Amino acid sequence: MAITRMTVIKAASDADYRKGQDIFLIDKRIRNFETDINTLTHTPMITATVLDADGTEHETQVSIDEEESQIIGSLCSCPDFYQAQGICCHCVAILLKYISRRHIQASFPAKNQNRISQNLIETYIQQSSGIHYTAESSDVKGQIELEPILHKQYKRLSVDFKVGTHKKYVIKDLLEFARLVREHELFQYGKNLKFFHEPEAFTPESRKLLSFIMQRIEEYEYHFRYVQDSTYRFQTIKPLRELPLSPTAIDTFLNLMLGRTLQFRLADQTQTIRVLDCDPLLTLSLKSEDNSTYKLTIDNCLILSGASTFWILKDKTLYRCSENFRKDMQPYLTELNRQKTQEMILSEKQLRPFYGSVLKRLQAHTDFQTNGIDLSGYEPPEAHFSIYLDHPSDQIFSCSAYAQYNEETFSLATPISPEDGFRDATMENKVLTAIQSYFHPVMALEDEKAPEVDGDFIIDHDDTASFLFLEQGLPHFYELAEVFISSNMKRVRILSAPKAAIGVSVSHGLLTLDIRSDHLPYDELAGILNSYRRRQKYYKLKSGEFLKLENNSLSVLSELADGLRLSEKDIANGQMTVPLYRASYIDAVLTSHNNDIQSHRDRYFKSLIRDMKSVADSDYEVPDAMKPILRDYQKTGYRWLCTIAHLGFGGILADDMGLGKTLQIITLLEHARLEAISKTVDLTETASHTACPPPVSLIVCPSSLVYNWDSEIEHFAPNLKTLLITGTAQERQELLTHYADYDVLITSYDMLKRDIASYDNLHFHYQIIDEAQYIKNHRTQAARSVCSIHSVTRFALTGTPIENRLSELWSIFEYLMPGFLYPYAYFRSELEQPIVENKDQIAATRLQQLVRPFIMRRLKTDVLKELPDKLEHAVYAQMTDEQNKLYTANALKLQKDLEQQSDSMFKTSKIQILAELTKLRQLCCDPSLIYQNYHGGSAKLDTCIQLIENAMAGGHKILLFSQFTSMLDVIERRLKTEHILYYRLDGSTKSEQRTRLVNAFNENKIPVFLISLKAGGTGLNLTGADIVIHYDPWWNAAAQNQATDRAHRIGQTHTVTVYKLIARHTIEEKILELQENKKALSDQILSEEGVTASQLTKEELLQILQN
Repeated sequence: MAITRMTVIKAASDADYRKGQDIFLIDKRIRNFETDINTLTHTPMITATVLDADGTEHETQVSIDEEESQIIGSLCSCPDFYQAQGICCHCVAILLKYISRRHIQASFPAKNQNRISQNLIETYIQQSSGIHYTAESSDVKGQIELEPILHKQYKRLSVDFKVGTHKKYVIKDLLEFARLVREHELFQYGKNLKFFHEPEAFTPESRKLLSFIMQRIEEYEYHFRYVQDSTYRFQTIKPLRELPLSPTAIDTFLNLMLGRTLQFRLADQTQTIRVLDCDPLLTLSLKSEDNSTYKLTIDNCLILSGASTFWILKDKTLYRCSENFRKDMQPYLTELNRQKTQEMILSEKQLRPFYGSVLKRLQAHTDFQTNGIDLSGYEPPEAHFSIYLDHPSDQIFSCSAYAQYNEETFSLATPISPEDGFRDATMENKVLTAIQSYFHPVMALEDEKAPEVDGDFIIDHDDTASFLFLEQGLPHFYELAEVFISSNMKRVRILSAPKAAIGVSVSHGLLTLDIRSDHLPYDELAGILNSYRRRQKYYKLKSGEFLKLENNSLSVLSELADGLRLSEKDIANGQMTVPLYRASYIDAVLTSHNNDIQSHRDRYFKSLIRDMKSVADSDYEVPDAMKPILRDYQKTGYRWLCTIAHLGFGGILADDMGLGKTLQIITLLEHARLEAISKTVDLTETASHTACPPPVSLIVCPSSLVYNWDSEIEHFAPNLKTLLITGTAQERQELLTHYADYDVLITSYDMLKRDIASYDNLHFHYQIIDEAQYIKNHRTQAARSVCSIHSVTRFALTGTPIENRLSELWSIFEYLMPGFLYPYAYFRSELEQPIVENKDQIAATRLQQLVRPFIMRRLKTDVLKELPDKLEHAVYAQMTDEQNKLYTANALKLQKDLEQQSDSMFKTSKIQILAELTKLRQLCCDPSLIYQNYHGGSAKLDTCIQLIENAMAGGHKILLFSQFTSMLDVIERRLKTEHILYYRLDGSTKSEQRTRLVNAFNENKIPVFLISLKAGGTGLNLTGADIVIHYDPWWNAAAQNQATDRAHRIGQTHTVTVYKLIARHTIEEKILELQENKKALSDQILSEEGVTASQLTKEELLQILQN
């Protein structure tokens, strides 16, 4: 037994328990806390000094019997002790502290403790309670005031403070005061002032001043530490009574005092001043001293200059001046203040320019008294400006400008001098600024570079400045001055770009484009488009005139010139031919700019576009045997395939995984077989004895799917004769000699690479590559092999046309229609890099318009409303201590290595770095994959087994994927230990056995299927499972999604739950983030979302390693 909170609750009244609990939660109110053994009873005795909210101290003592869970006795010096119904609130407080400490000591053995650790533990436990002391129960809550006193000594401003309620006490050390506030400490200033220094204790207005003090003290202490560390290493910080105010701090402090009164001390005299937000009314007086001199006097006032605000003290009022007042009055007042005077003497000669330049501005803000002086004769004359422009040679514009005041004329190239009399500096600067926005002063040029021109300002060989001057500057000049233009200048014009029209027609299997314009100079059109492409606003014609490039028809011509890779010769001719597969792209560009350019499409072009857009309404009949099998969206996909083939193009069937891409291709092949039979019959009926040779098609797929294709064709189209190119090299060679006897040949990428020479003389109607991401690298032998096959029409099947890089899409299209996405170097520089690195929306739109007609992509959410839901969850596992130590050591080592590498070293060592990243991923899975003698356990493996057991208990079947076959070995051993039955499929599983394993799992009750992600992530139908576990995340989500869709596909009748096992605070959490980023790369081109970088940089790797 032991003393518990319930013991204390029973020993005190409700009110005293609540009060005691409040005291306990504010640890600083319990001081000198000690526990000892009572020498008489040999039981624990607790003593402490307990403070009330007002700071009154009470000596408190309680004796307890832990074994009997009893309070033996208590004593307290508080006046309520003898009247309390039970123990008083102070006894409650120290008992609760005792229980809290005993709990801490029980959790952390005493032999491992020292005083420092115990204090820290108590501090953090109190913080974690989320409760801290406030002044709620204090009698002074919201009553403490801060009273500032502003000092001015020489040019220095500072402020000190008093604190209190009715009576104020000087704060002798603001550094100590700030510490008291930070620590929420109790402090006594005098007999009548003692309080806990918390914001709640101060009045609302004083809290603002408190925040100001705390911020300035923080800056002061930081500055002192910096100086101490760098210069005065042994200097100690001294008490601070006055806060020095920087210009910024002056503004901050005085803005807090707006509308309030303030004590201001100047030259040992203190006065109370008001702080107002308005301009002062100063009296400015002009008097005649004699016939030739004048005296100008202004009221006495004191200037306080902040960082951005002008403050004036006059007659016990401190004014925050407006910006207009500051601009006009500050130079004058500051100069007088610097000269320590209130007056200035002006001669007759000085008064005229002074009146026009200075005095008129001062008048607007003062009570100006002229004392009978008539100033009408000193009104400055109005300035009249004239600008002279010339164009003496092809690359030069010159300018001169003058200001005329009555009979006097001044060149604006000549600086204003006091001897000039009055000159309107404001207007002259305005005109001069306008000129120098485009022209350079001739005087500023070096003598050898300065051309001989008749003018003070020049534009020399700068077409951009010339264009901007003609477009913007010249109209502005007319607003400011009278402009005189030479005859040469009049010949220079800015022309609007003439509108163009485009005609598109189909002829002999090609598209012909005609560009027509009555005023467009064809010989300069390439240069014009090049300037437009570089986002220039103009093009300088050979005539010297400027062509304004803001005509929208130019944007259409520029887009087509880039998208179609038109040469300068093509553009200069005004007519060009391009491949037929550019039809959809041209139509998309013209349609999206329908209002910008006139276009004419001939009827053959319109028919072609209509066929491509209205696939669902096409006349291609679904074979009778397939009609009851195909869903509506699959029929549309089949008709799209037929249309693409009929038009002589190629395409990507990119439907989401599990939507039946295989079935749509089988329907196409069956259609081709039936069509060949029909043609043979037609020939027979016309007495022709030459039979039409049957079309032979070739399917290339991963070796793991060869038998799957054969099985699917046998199931859905048994009349199609298939030939599997398998066996030894000699056997495969023999099979290929009989290829014409079959409808479909099926081979793998690996077999095709080996047999490619045997395909030289073979010709195929359709060539289909499945899992087309196998050729995502166009430099591989697999990509080169499929591209070398002779075939009429090519299709590619993949649920992920883009996994990581846009170059993967280029590789697939290079197989489908060579040259369609240009040479790779051009594709990379003009599309891939701008899209990925620069987020270039124009390039992204162009790529979308090019490829979209040749990609059929539907998502499950769009077409399979009846497909069960797919629920995805990330399951986090906290690594074991031993596992965490190994992971952290390896991660820190890799991070350090990366930080020390230069960019060039990073590029050359990427393979090694990726190997280290793989090592980190394996440590997340199970350190035994790296360290043979490791026995510290794997949190993720334990979590995985628990998931499997829970799923089995609920009658579920599980697919478990991992990147590492070595991890599958570990899981396999654990399943055997737990007596859990399973199947396993990895790269060593033969193709024939794969099919048997899949069928067996779907049909029997074996609950677990272990699958290598690479070997079994595609081409399998495993709808018998309804739970998918991804043991380790991969860099892009596409591979994992493909694996998940082995279960979440047509035929699935249950909700599929996907668990992604993630080791907490490791690289795996960052991989999840990268998966989302990489998904955007594919969505950008296949839909219309944003694109992100697809390659890990050094900075990204370092960010991944930082947890």
